[in-house]
Amino acid sequence: MYPKTICCQLEPSCRARARETPRRPPLRKTLPGLITLSMLATGATPAARPHTPVPNARKEIEAAYRQLAQALQRKDLPGAMRFYLPDYTRFDASGTRFHRAQFKQALTRVLRSQRAVQEMRFRILTFRAHHTTATVTARAYLRAQVVAMDGRERPVAGQTYAMAATWPFREFWVRTPQGWRIRTTRLLAPTRASMELLP
Repeated sequence: MYPKTICCQLEPSCRARARETPRRPPLRKTLPGLITLSMLATGATPAARPHTPVPNARKEIEAAYRQLAQALQRKDLPGAMRFYLPDYTRFDASGTRFHRAQFKQALTRVLRSQRAVQEMRFRILTFRAHHTTATVTARAYLRAQVVAMDGRERPVAGQTYAMAATWPFREFWVRTPQGWRIRTTRLLAPTRASMELLP
């Protein structure tokens, strides 16, 4: 008498039954399919992954930069400040920290000193989106006629100068119901500027 395992291997009837009996697929392979079928049957859809970037995030932020540049060129302070969140923080190239109110005061002085702005634009260098946030490295370009406000500056106070300036920076954007807004700005290097006295 052969053991049962050997008998099933030798007897034709046992081998035939073994061939006719379908194998049950492993549970780990069938479970995802069952879940998907169940969701389709009930009308449910899989939830979006939290790290999926917002579609067209880069295009939307490029448009926001254009609108910000236009507001600055118009010397529209409220129009420019709407792009900065209430908890906005700015760091200059030395690491000094400025809160939104301090930045607004500084921007007010800058806009007052500008007589005319020929160019104000931003160019994105690197872009990384993560769901409803984005980290952008960019460079700003400014050409304007400015009036020196006080004698502490190297230009003579009251004189008008043609200025060309550029500065690199990194910004952290957040998507809100009102659109993309800036939470943090960090200047990556001091501003490079040239000034020419106008007659």
